[in-house]
Formats: sequence, structure tokens, C-alpha cells
Amino acid sequence: MTAPAIAEAGLPILIPDTCALLDIIQAPVRDTFRVEDAMAIRRVLHALDGTPPRLVAVVPELVPAEFADNVARAEREVTEGLARLDSEAQAAARRMGWLDGAAPDPMPALGERGHPAFGRTLANQALTRAVLVRHSVDDRDRASLRVLLNTAPSRRGSQSYKDCLIVETSLAFVREYRACGGAAAVAFLSSNTKDYMEGRSVRAPLNDNFDDLGITFVSRWSALLGWLPRGT
Repeated sequence: MTAPAIAEAGLPILIPDTCALLDIIQAPVRDTFRVEDAMAIRRVLHALDGTPPRLVAVVPELVPAEFADNVARAEREVTEGLARLDSEAQAAARRMGWLDGAAPDPMPALGERGHPAFGRTLANQALTRAVLVRHSVDDRDRASLRVLLNTAPSRRGSQSYKDCLIVETSLAFVREYRACGGAAAVAFLSSNTKDYMEGRSVRAPLNDNFDDLGITFVSRWSALLGWLPRGT
């Protein structure tokens, strides 16, 4: 779908970045991941898969490439994390057995529940349903300028060109969408709070860039629960 077609459809738009998609895979070993985040992910996928759809996901073309570059690392983190938890649980069961004199019941391994493969399936589902937006030369130039000026999400001393390119491509798409008469809600989702936020607010002047185009920034999936269309 193009920006004019999405504007005509009148559907809200979600723009997840690479971090947000990798969060789905890494959820089992992230203490900050809550049940509300899982609920939001499932509602988003339900809205994307609806007949008709009730939501459009849009991703700059760098996002699938970054996801592919980092997915193995994310899966390895989950696999190793679950293995550590299994080892700790088995050790605790043995110690309890020493105390109460009973043989510990065998405990099913966490890795046998299908993760991280299931998380990757969900993330791929979101990517597959998303509208891919190509980067323009202007997007690249604007991203480079953000890096040069340390303008959010660029930060002095960080390798942030990719984040800046994702932002500039997203802004350009929403700008075109608004110019076509698109009035529905737009949310940009990233858990990279270090580069996008200062305290509880989006870093200036990126906050103005988002506000000017009516883009809501959210840093976790659960923040979408009140934003998603009813019935999803």
C-alpha cells in the first residue's frame, strides 16, 4: 500500500523499529516485559490480520535488514538465558530434596516451550504484514545531518546513523500521508529510550518533529493498549 492508499483507507498506522521487533523474541528473558506487553503484541497482530485489517504497520526498509542482522544474537540471548534459569531451578530442586529427604520431581525445561522460535514467528508475522518504505536520497541526507549535529536520536559518541535514517524515512512517509489527507492516528514504537528520550519525554527537537505530524511516540508495546482501535 502507498501513503495515498493508506490515507484513503483511514486506518491507524504503527511504525515499529528494529528494537521493538527484537523485543518480541527477547521477551522471555527480559524482566521488564509484562503481560500487558504480550497482550498488546497479540492485539496488534490480530488487527493486522483482520478481514478487513484494522491497522497498518509501516517499516522503513532498513528495519527488516537490521532485524535479519540481529535475530541470531537475540535468539542466542534467549536460549542461553533460559538454560541458566533451568540450571538454577534444577539446583534449587536438588537443595530442597536434600532438606526434605524427597527426590525432586523432574522439571520441564523452559526451552521445551518453543522459545525463542515462537517469538521469532510472531516478529516475522508483523514484518510480513508491514508496508515497506524505501529510503530516499533526501532521507539519507537528513539522517546524516542529524548525526553531524547530534540531533535526536543521534547522540554524541554513539553509532546512530541507522536510527536517524529510520526516523527520517518515517517522518517523510507520514508527511506524505498527511499531505494526502490521512488523518488517522500514527504511533512510532521504539524501546531505545537511551537515544530517543530524556527522562520521560522525547528528546528535543525530535519531539517537535513528531508533534508537528501528529505522531505518538511509545517506548513499549503495552503503551499501545489504549491507542489501538476498539475491537482489536
